[in-house]
Amino acid sequence: MSKLEDSFRRKIKEFVNRVSGWTILAFVLFLYPGIGLLLPVLLGVPKVFLIELNLTGVVMAMALGVGWLDELLKASERERLLD
Repeated sequence: MSKLEDSFRRKIKEFVNRVSGWTILAFVLFLYPGIGLLLPVLLGVPKVFLIELNLTGVVMAMALGVGWLDELLKASERERLLD
């Protein structure tokens, strides 16, 4: 794993651990439709940038969503092991 991937993964985990699930949902809803769709269309950017911003928004939203889900599943597994 490269240093960039490791750094990205650590930052996502730190962020997910600090905020609530509702905040993660708000960020996901802001990233995908906001940055991925609305911003490029409202700014009238060329199609290449529209695709790039859409992919960026989708990847960031997915990373936050999957990171939150991963932490939730790990917490559930720890609780189950303690019982």
